[in-house]
Amino acid sequence: MRLGVQYDSGMRRAVALLAAAVATGCTGSVPTEAAVLSPAPTQCPTGIVRASSIQASDLVDQMKGHVPLSLPIGFGLAEAWAEGDGTLGAAMWSDAACREVRVALSSSRALPPGGPTVGAWTVTVDAPKACGNAVLDDARCLGYLANAEDGTTVIVQMMGLDRAEGDEIVLSIPT
Repeated sequence: MRLGVQYDSGMRRAVALLAAAVATGCTGSVPTEAAVLSPAPTQCPTGIVRASSIQASDLVDQMKGHVPLSLPIGFGLAEAWAEGDGTLGAAMWSDAACREVRVALSSSRALPPGGPTVGAWTVTVDAPKACGNAVLDDARCLGYLANAEDGTTVIVQMMGLDRAEGDEIVLSIPT
């Protein structure tokens, strides 16, 4: 006799997040649904976005699963957007200091520029004191790009994080 379990998208999402939590163990990051889908601790500037906001519960499906499964402690979801502004979806996570991680999904394949690689990711920007917001001031800018197996391109921009933190975050994003 064979037993089978059918998973809906919510169950798959919960299993993926649980697996990430077990896999990453005790690091300085929180690989749980709390970090990925819970609200950011404070409202930070988001800039102009030409897309409709979506509910946190719709984020993983909108982004086809390309969301960070590991974020630094204190980060939460600041905003999530549907298709628009040239993307298939996007999201921003931030912490109380307004450091931020933005992930956008594009339907067009991009040729990664020459630069250092981190797993499937190409580092497109690593510039100290090159970007900031009204709260954070001048901070390190990080940019990463990866072509995912599903034919999309995942673009990640970070502000205020060091390179080791940035690398850990992108390596947690399924490609």
